[in-house]
Formats: sequence, structure tokens, C-alpha cells
Amino acid sequence: MKEFSVTPLGTVSPIPTMECNCPGFLVKCGEEKILLDCGSGVSKYFSRPEDLKNLRIILSHLHLDHFSDLGNFVYASYVYHNLGMLDSKVKVFYPYHHIVNDNIIEIYSKENNYMEFDYYTNLNEFNFGNMKISFLRNVHDVVAFAIKIIAYNSSLVYTSDTGYNSDLVKFCSGVDLLISESSLLKEHGLVKGHMYAWEAGKLAKETRVKKLMLTHFWPIINKKLYVKEAKEYFQDTIAAEEGKKFILRKGGF
Repeated sequence: MKEFSVTPLGTVSPIPTMECNCPGFLVKCGEEKILLDCGSGVSKYFSRPEDLKNLRIILSHLHLDHFSDLGNFVYASYVYHNLGMLDSKVKVFYPYHHIVNDNIIEIYSKENNYMEFDYYTNLNEFNFGNMKISFLRNVHDVVAFAIKIIAYNSSLVYTSDTGYNSDLVKFCSGVDLLISESSLLKEHGLVKGHMYAWEAGKLAKETRVKKLMLTHFWPIINKKLYVKEAKEYFQDTIAAEEGKKFILRKGGF
């Protein structure tokens, strides 16, 4: 059986640190690769032309911390194509918004013959190799989506940025791995459009997932504090660790 895996490449926001990048998760299934968001620093994991082959980039939303490395992929694709080292196009999918997207994505897509750009909505569902991808519109201050990927009878959800809501509970129900934003701790007070660590734990408990992986941390706060707070609701909780691959298997890892 081919491998279905996910590797965190970026886990902090709003800016990277010497140790950590802004959001990005690399999902692999056989030869196909999906990069969920490409925040600052994520592109350094893609150093060879082969890394760009069979690659899809899915942007959850157009906040800079989630797509600021896109320009690096655009330029790498341009260089490798011109050197004759790459003949396939990297495809980029971004959430549809008739005003915001047209202004931002145009910077990268205009007169670009080396990558393909297309948008999606919450109604879209498509396959890439053995992976089935679907979307849920989030509660956030810009158009943003949670992303579900199913392959080989295993599943994961990447929530991206969102406030807690009942639709998200339904969307995440029963998945093997829940990669949930946990921007806040109880001490931070009320902030809309993001989740507290304890809410991520509550979401994992209510949806009966196998494992909860926390991400989207404030750079100056110890990740152990997020895990401790989430475990008040869900014990099988870990903090996303950049470069550490998780292999998904039916019923476990």
C-alpha cells in the first residue's frame, strides 16, 4: 500500500522565528503532494526541481502569514522550467472572493506560464491521485476554508484559521487526524475568528477524532502550554513539530 502522510512545515503566526515557519503542511499520497498553505519559510523545504513535481498548493485563505512564500514557488518554477529541469506545472488553488482574490492572486498569476491558478468554493470537491479533497467555509475575518483529505480509508482535517462553530464539528467528525489552529490561551481574552487551545480540545472530543495536532501558535509562547490546555478536553493531543512526518493508517498512525 502506498503511504499517506502529513509533515508540518510551518506552525507559528504572524511571523516566523529562527526555529519555526509560518503555516504550512505537506500531505503526500504516493507520488502526489499537496501543500496546505505556504507561509513564510515553508519554501525552504522545496530545494530541488523534483520537489515541485506532482505538487498542488491549496491556500486556505489570503492572509499573508498563510501564503507569503507563494512568490518563491512561482520564481522557482520559472527558473527550473527555463533550465529544462521541470516540465510539469505547479497548480495553485485559492478560495474564491470576487474582490480580494482578483487583486492579490493577479500579482502571481499574470503572464505566468509556469504555474496554474484556479479558485475553489465550499461547493467544490475534487480528487488528486488517491486523495479526495473537500472544503468548509470558516468563521474568519476574510474568506477562509477548512480542508479535508481522505485517502486509503484514512482522513485528516486542517482547520486553518477559524472560530469554533457547529459546521466545523460536523466537518471534522470521525477523522483520524485533526490539525487544528489554537492561536489563543484562556489568558488572552476574547478574539473573534480564532480558537483557543481548549476549544481545539473540545472540538477533538466532540468529533471523536483519533489524534489532535495543535498549530498556529504565537511565536513567543511555549507550545507545551497549548497542549496542556487542550488536554483538559482531549488527552491524545500533540503540538505540531516541523519536519516530523506522520503516517496515517486506518485506525492509527
